[in-house]
Amino acid sequence: MLALALVAVAAQACGPNAQDRRRTEAREAVRAAGFTDAQFQRGQSPTLLSLCKVGQTRNRGWAFHWRTQEATGLYCARDDGRADKIILLEGPRPADPAGDVPIEAASPEARRLARTVR
Repeated sequence: MLALALVAVAAQACGPNAQDRRRTEAREAVRAAGFTDAQFQRGQSPTLLSLCKVGQTRNRGWAFHWRTQEATGLYCARDDGRADKIILLEGPRPADPAGDVPIEAASPEARRLARTVR
């Protein structure tokens, strides 16, 4: 019985509703950080997950790719207790970023890897 309850909780936490909820949170955080016109892509790719250091079994979380007219980046939504973060892949930082999610510049290697996904 306990095993069934754990499976149900895990399925709910990992299901489409969880991804939609985290995507909504990501949109709000990216817009609050100053990327007000950010458009999000729906897919999750192994490369983007690895750039965020998250996965579906270990270090659970999501990697949401977003784009504006001037910038592209990732929102790393971590469900394992680590803080979420924004990785700026290309473009300038906002002049006056707000919000609680830190913005970090991507390494040249991360930029190169991200280009292979887009």
